[in-house]
Amino acid sequence: MGGIGGRGGKHCRAEQRRADSETRVGHCVLLLKTSRILPARSCSCYLSGFRILYPLSEQDALLLLGHCESTSICRFRIGRPGSVKKMADEQGRKIELDPKNYVASVEKALRLLELFSDKAPQLTLGEIVRLGGYSRTATYRLLGTLEHLEWVVRNGDRYQLGLKVFRVGSVAVNALRLRQEASQAISELAARFGETVYLLVPDGLRGVCLERIEGNSQVQIMVLDIGQSLPLHAGGGPLALMSYRQDLFDNLAALCPLERPNRTIIRVEDLHAVRDETMKRGYSRSMEDVTPGVGAFGAPVFDAHGRAIAAISIGGLAQTLQARETELTEGLMASARDISRRLGYLAG
Repeated sequence: MGGIGGRGGKHCRAEQRRADSETRVGHCVLLLKTSRILPARSCSCYLSGFRILYPLSEQDALLLLGHCESTSICRFRIGRPGSVKKMADEQGRKIELDPKNYVASVEKALRLLELFSDKAPQLTLGEIVRLGGYSRTATYRLLGTLEHLEWVVRNGDRYQLGLKVFRVGSVAVNALRLRQEASQAISELAARFGETVYLLVPDGLRGVCLERIEGNSQVQIMVLDIGQSLPLHAGGGPLALMSYRQDLFDNLAALCPLERPNRTIIRVEDLHAVRDETMKRGYSRSMEDVTPGVGAFGAPVFDAHGRAIAAISIGGLAQTLQARETELTEGLMASARDISRRLGYLAG
């Protein structure tokens, strides 16, 4: 491991204050108390009196400790409950962190939230310090920030999760339920017509694909995969969402004129016309506005409150869709109604 210890390179001046510092990379955690920054050749990244090394394996960590004659070791341990090792086990693969895309303070805050459970809905500062493994000062500051943002609330000397956690959790639960309720319907739709069927939800001014079921057609359309998105003013599913959600429509209209993926321009009057036609038909119609030769139809999915929370669409070659428009759209709308009913929507 190059650059550990030694007298080469520029020497860093001693820090005037002692500081608890922590770095965790891979599966290693080092907690040190040091009075000066370590000299180094290979890395110029320093934080709170401790040089951060990437990547830091267990062997490297032990080597580092051997060179830290000027440091007083408070604690050293490999891994801890809820660390990267656990995440790797849950995902079934090793996770490698890119230091440029890793914010330690964010992870620390989330780790504190994970300490709360049904068995321990309330925790004192001391308990959180003990369970979390961070210093008392760092833990207190993290909790103060979380309290300010309403992720935790404090009752006397105890902390508990705030309502914001519940609201965010509800979004995740609703998305999970949506996929569960829609799974059978869109699978049957794809099997029946042989075309690709999509489930999309709004995300800002885009529609994100939550699920994609391929039919048995010899031509597979790869325009939109799970996790990818399209602007709400183009594509079957996005256009259905835009048409049946006034808030989304208003946000788009305020930005007109807009460019479609096929480089054509849609003006505010065009947006109104698309919405009116979609609501009159009961489904959206997208022909080659995303990819030449490819089209899609879309229909909205409503929740128990009558709000369009998603859309399903069926896509394929534009020529094929146009020839089968009646049967495809009747099946599409029937599936959308079935999913909406499963979510508690009662059509008036």
